[in-house]
Amino acid sequence: MTRFIRFGAVAALSMTAGALAHNHMTIDTVAGQKGDQILITVGYLDNESDWSIDERGRLLHKGEISVYELASTIEVEGPLHGWLAGDPLVLTSDYFVGTGRLDGGDFQFEIVRIIEVAAHEPDYVLGVSHDGELHVRARATGATREERSFGVGAGGHEHGQFMAIEAGGLFDVVLRAWDANGRYADSADVTFRLRTNACAGDVTDDGRVDFDDLLAVLDAWGPCNDCPADTNHDGMVDFDDLLAVLDGWGDCA
Repeated sequence: MTRFIRFGAVAALSMTAGALAHNHMTIDTVAGQKGDQILITVGYLDNESDWSIDERGRLLHKGEISVYELASTIEVEGPLHGWLAGDPLVLTSDYFVGTGRLDGGDFQFEIVRIIEVAAHEPDYVLGVSHDGELHVRARATGATREERSFGVGAGGHEHGQFMAIEAGGLFDVVLRAWDANGRYADSADVTFRLRTNACAGDVTDDGRVDFDDLLAVLDAWGPCNDCPADTNHDGMVDFDDLLAVLDGWGDCA
């Protein structure tokens, strides 16, 4: 089953909001000189100061690894179909364009790899929505760098962005920015995390909420960091997670 993460505002689509707020990831360079390395930055807006990228290239929210949650069902062009999530992370190149540090560039975000946390690499796409339809622009299984990349140009801020992954579980998504014009050097990799459970109580991610999920919650009882039994992601496995299993009992829709 395919699960989706959504970026940007697609007015024609219904969505369920998750735990994080709207935030941006944008392109910069060191000084705008030919050969400068591309920089990927977050947290540059006053209301987005809770986001940062650490020395390992991981996207953090309030100092912790941010986890994007996936919600309602939707279909996208081609063979992909599955789950749509709120909490947009918008890929852009417009914020620093006025400094001249993006002059001459044509910037792209490449899907470098997908890592299962917890093993195969599932298919994964980036795209945009126009006129209520979703269009895939980049695919992790693309044969060329261009096919794996989502373009933001130099000064681009396209709304309606989305991302989708064709698997269930906990995944790290690795992106790298590069310049299609060849003026600037590739950025360092940036990684963000997403979780794809069809329903919160499906701790084992097998499409059912049953005694296996109940036992998984009991076995993990207590403090827990990024474990599946922590269904509400508050750092504790407790009665709230037990209730999520009981409320979701049966087949996941």
